[in-house]
Amino acid sequence: MISTKWLNRLILFSLYLAIIQMPAIYYYINGVLALFLLMLYLPMVAGLTIFLVVAVLRKPKTERATEHIMGLILTIFIGTWTMIFGESTIEKYEWLLRKDTRKDIVRRIKAGEIAADITRYGVYHLPIWYQPPISSSGNDISIEKTEQQTLTVEFFINRGFLDHYSAFLYTDDPGTIQTFDKEI
Repeated sequence: MISTKWLNRLILFSLYLAIIQMPAIYYYINGVLALFLLMLYLPMVAGLTIFLVVAVLRKPKTERATEHIMGLILTIFIGTWTMIFGESTIEKYEWLLRKDTRKDIVRRIKAGEIAADITRYGVYHLPIWYQPPISSSGNDISIEKTEQQTLTVEFFINRGFLDHYSAFLYTDDPGTIQTFDKEI
């Protein structure tokens, strides 16, 4: 039987994992890496949760602490909720809370303060490190300038698996705006 001290530590650790799992996945992991890490992570946390539920239920009723039961319920609720709804929730708050930062980046690109040095496939790495990253899995953005002096900047949300991605988009290109207006 597991000691109360270790049970407390493991429940706090599992609660910590439940709280940080979606921001960590959203900001730092994407694509194929996300698939492989989730294939490792989900069985690990499911096993830990089952182990803790069994450990709490095996304790005699006189030794079961309400804090252990509440901690497990809270951990299971937060962990399940963030896995199901976490990405869309973070995306909405990310849009609201960091809109001004993205506007500032666009302003700096227009002013020439941020030079677009190409790194790979039209993706540019911002010279300033934003914490958390301004784009999913890093501070990479896509910058497209045309001869007509229009600017399109994509801040990646999800880099995708093989051939798709999603992004917050800034553009002053009338053609791109018209295309999006037709689609939406």
